[in-house]
Amino acid sequence: MPTVDALLQVKELRPEMTFGIIASGGIQNGIDIAKSIALGADLAGVAKPLITAFMTKGDKALNRKIEDLIMQLKYAMFLTGSQNLEALAAQPLQQF
Repeated sequence: MPTVDALLQVKELRPEMTFGIIASGGIQNGIDIAKSIALGADLAGVAKPLITAFMTKGDKALNRKIEDLIMQLKYAMFLTGSQNLEALAAQPLQQF
């Protein structure tokens, strides 16, 4: 099941849930993280881009990739006028 479809289905159950939602699978960049949060996720798991950076170019590339993810997420937050993750979660989806 695609991550977006799973998030949309789980989001409907949100009031009944006592645990957080983690988006994982296909998350490639900070924009994907922002979209996941806007779709209802509390956290996003990123594996492939980080593993690829580390395995092909080492520690420095891994650190740079993490910095890139954070900066991309910050850009998305700035462009949507979101001061924090809670504000990002409240953004209408057409922002993305």
